[in-house]
Amino acid sequence: MWPVGQTRLIEFWIANVASVPVTTCTIASFAITFKRDGVTCTDPLSFVNNGGGSYCLSYTPSAAGRDIINIDDNVNDLHYCDIETIS
Repeated sequence: MWPVGQTRLIEFWIANVASVPVTTCTIASFAITFKRDGVTCTDPLSFVNNGGGSYCLSYTPSAAGRDIINIDDNVNDLHYCDIETIS
């Protein structure tokens, strides 16, 4: 469980099929869906490219519920799903 009002960090990594880190992604590189209790959530997402193929999404939950964030990148064949209960 994660408390309302405390910033969450979701870190993920991208590498190609040869295990070489993909370092050039921006938030526009991804199709991101963010839902709380099955309804589209409008809490703002921040994105950071940490370098070396490491990326981070962050947000501050504004309400309790079950948050599900799906991150899709078809170019690099990435799908990441983060699920957290916000209390």
